[in-house]
Amino acid sequence: MSEIIPYDSIPFHLGLDADETVFIASDIGPSAMYEKSEGNVFDVNLFIDCFQKAFCYGTIVFPAYTDLLRDGDTFDSKESIPTSGALSKKVLKRREFQRTSDPLHSVLAWGRKTPEIIELKDDSTFGEGSIFSFLKQARAKMIFIDVDFNNSFTFVHYVEEALNVEYRKYFNLSIERKLAKTTDVKQIKFHTKKPGIVTQLSKLEDDLTKEGILSVHLINNSVYKIIDLKKAYLRIEEEIKSNGGKDLHSFDWMLFLKQQVKTILGKG
Repeated sequence: MSEIIPYDSIPFHLGLDADETVFIASDIGPSAMYEKSEGNVFDVNLFIDCFQKAFCYGTIVFPAYTDLLRDGDTFDSKESIPTSGALSKKVLKRREFQRTSDPLHSVLAWGRKTPEIIELKDDSTFGEGSIFSFLKQARAKMIFIDVDFNNSFTFVHYVEEALNVEYRKYFNLSIERKLAKTTDVKQIKFHTKKPGIVTQLSKLEDDLTKEGILSVHLINNSVYKIIDLKKAYLRIEEEIKSNGGKDLHSFDWMLFLKQQVKTILGKG
């Protein structure tokens, strides 16, 4: 049964410590609809404020991805709109959060470890020196709020690159970056899926849940999932080394053929 509590106190009910580093992937639509059904107004800024109070000695990180950029496109740290949800778009407007410079997988950070995060420099968006590498080293917790695990657990690709899985390959991009004080052109590697490959993490999610690495909280008809990223890394590493990552992806012939046609027509 779903626990019913005021939405502005939810972060205090997740069983995490005030000094945690938390990485939050979210869809606030269901929460807003629930509050409306109860005759309340969902205040997004108040929701963010509450996370800051709950992790007042820690660090909060929101994805601000623009991973649909193509070769030759421009990333503007102030203006490029994240594709990672309405909460990230709202956070982008708040001055106390700072955005990193990775043109594909930038994040918005607030709190104790923000200076370390802002100084991150990577040549590969899922590689060492990336935000994903930092989150592993910081033993961060990832919080999923009403989002699909398969589409939101981007961290898995960091493990796949570290172990050089055979179903992904490097793609080189040249992206213009407009940052706070400088403008440059960044050459970055994107360890992306080979043609026909589909990310499939349902079994991984089940395994992580059974093994206690992922916990689920039902609050106000919303689903909050919490995962320990260091433990998840070790579990994914084990899967790749023992099974070649077969439980992390599948092959879709129809997708493969469509991608080949696009490539032939010069639209890939």
